[in-house]
Amino acid sequence: MLLTEISSELMDKTEYIQQSIDESFHQAFARYIDGIGSAITKEEIEEITGVSKASLYRYISLKDETLPDTDTLISLCVGLRLYYPRIEYLFSLAGKQLTAHSQKYRICKRYMLGCFYNMNMTVEALNEELISHGLVPLRKEK
Repeated sequence: MLLTEISSELMDKTEYIQQSIDESFHQAFARYIDGIGSAITKEEIEEITGVSKASLYRYISLKDETLPDTDTLISLCVGLRLYYPRIEYLFSLAGKQLTAHSQKYRICKRYMLGCFYNMNMTVEALNEELISHGLVPLRKEK
């Protein structure tokens, strides 16, 4: 690789990092949805996450400052199979965190860590596991 190619690649990465520094939850989430591209429709996202299209549009709109609650954010992240560092980033931008002392959120965190790699780790499977432990499942939006 030539020095100019390395320099250009570093400049691209630096620009990407700089954009990330000042972005809002909505900007980051919209960027992640754009990264998925035409591989999935908003209707399919609604079906796999349980999050309504109206809410989805609010979360990617730069004009609306509505943030998802913790359960909705978990559903979006697991359903979209986001890579865990992206999940952590979205949680930080949304001002949310998981309570380590909660069995429900320990189970959810396991799914968030594994959903990128394990196709069996779906929102539906997560809800079934929560119910099997006598816990309240992530709610579906209507």
